Amino acid sequence: MSFLDPQAAPTSNTDYLIALSHRMDRIFTNTTATHAARDTMDPSDPPLTDTDILRIRETWRRLGSLIPYHTGGFYIPGTLSSEARRLAYAVLQSRQFGIYHSDMQMSRFIIQIIPKEKEDNPQDPDPNVILTLTGWEHAYRAPLWSCARLPLFLTPRPIPHEPLTWERQTYLRNLIFYLMNDRRMLPLSNQWIIGYVFGVPERWFEGCLGSHWMYRDAIEAGLIKLKRYWERWRPDIPFPLEVGGAFLGRRTAEQMQPQLQPQPHTETEKKTENEDGPGELFTESINALARASGTNAGDWELAQGDNGPRFDLT
Repeated sequence: MSFLDPQAAPTSNTDYLIALSHRMDRIFTNTTATHAARDTMDPSDPPLTDTDILRIRETWRRLGSLIPYHTGGFYIPGTLSSEARRLAYAVLQSRQFGIYHSDMQMSRFIIQIIPKEKEDNPQDPDPNVILTLTGWEHAYRAPLWSCARLPLFLTPRPIPHEPLTWERQTYLRNLIFYLMNDRRMLPLSNQWIIGYVFGVPERWFEGCLGSHWMYRDAIEAGLIKLKRYWERWRPDIPFPLEVGGAFLGRRTAEQMQPQLQPQPHTETEKKTENEDGPGELFTESINALARASGTNAGDWELAQGDNGPRFDLT
């Protein structure tokens, strides 16, 4: 990306997502950037072919066609009360942007303790503690629903050497939710809570748009899961893309075609895939959300069931 001129700063959620979707066309229409991008950096993987590049650009164009449905609020359940929907839309569709630090690891924090001048003097104030967050080259402007996240060290990940155990992470997450729902914090935390609860599908879609081009096949598989999620929450609107084995199989047969083929709009196809989903992406306390927004818990009820309200893409 260093070979490319910077894009203009987005001023809306739509502009933000469009900028992400145009990355592949910007990279693969620039000779210098294309030459660098062809290298897979893995001796066992050959460089990208022209066909690979055509498929990558096609996938991101397919994602781009879904942007109007992921700018904020498309998946808000119809079971919410009118006041709850109004509050949710106001946050998810806000033109206000925040600053998101995308690499907030524990190692990014520097703690400096300035000791008391006289340890034996009880009149001296307590030691000053200066907390500094580094790594601001990983920060960027983003919509409110994108900024409403927990730091990485509080998100369970299947990686070795986690700085905190999952049990400790659970405790700290609950502590954060408790503090954010304190009456004194609500004027500041209300937007974050609503964005965190109802911005899950938007953040998931943003993650696809912002992915590396080498994840193209995984994104096409992810579109199958997105279609299922769409059909669960918005059955009133047919999913506008062809996905799954039919699409991928046809594209494999067209491997030698030099031209990109237009994508037909199909009716909802039968679910022929039988893959495990990525797991639950969200479970949140409706009571906490109600306290934060000053509404009744029943206003925010999403679905009936033994497992309670949840958002997932399984």
